[in-house]
Amino acid sequence: MTSYVTIPNTDIDAESPIDVDLMTALRDNPIAMGEGAVGAPGFAAVTGASFDRLAVNTHSSDASSEFLSIFSADYDEYWFHLSKVKPATDIVSMSYQLGTSGVYITTAIYQYANHRVETSAGAENTGFSAATTAAVFTNDPVGNSVDEVVEGWIRIHDPFAASYTQADWDISSLNNNTVYALNNGGSCCDSAASKTDIKFLFSVGNIASGEIIAYGVKK
Repeated sequence: MTSYVTIPNTDIDAESPIDVDLMTALRDNPIAMGEGAVGAPGFAAVTGASFDRLAVNTHSSDASSEFLSIFSADYDEYWFHLSKVKPATDIVSMSYQLGTSGVYITTAIYQYANHRVETSAGAENTGFSAATTAAVFTNDPVGNSVDEVVEGWIRIHDPFAASYTQADWDISSLNNNTVYALNNGGSCCDSAASKTDIKFLFSVGNIASGEIIAYGVKK
């Protein structure tokens, strides 16, 4: 194990020469700290932080993707990974709703703003609403051919707290003409109630296939 050498202030003041002993200590001390050498200052431990996989929904012609009782006081935020989520119906959008004990908020209290860029001539589009019944995160018409699927991440911030719940996302999709689109946006559910559940769904029709994986982030 590398030895830790305490460097006195008198060795590093403006009048002190730079010598071999000083340079050796400056080289070796960080290594000694990492190895936990005797006398070396320790690094503060990060306690309680984690990124945990909580649940997986694998779909085959399902009306929606529900995660019941997924939110709790155990985590600060939740990340949902959408993997090859394919609609059964052509030309649809995808959204989510929040709820408690299986009862979802379906009144027009979701705000969302989404920016989409697609590869067809660099076309750009914005989708937004100040009051709607679900948070829409693909404002491009998603197709349902072989490779026309939804992929990406949605992050829900502290939904179990008794306050408005914000979210943000990075979502990619292929539209009904197999044109790639990147969606970046966010939303706010204007309900101060504590939420325990989330449901993902297409605007029309079932989820034909794909997975949605839930992760909990503890700071």
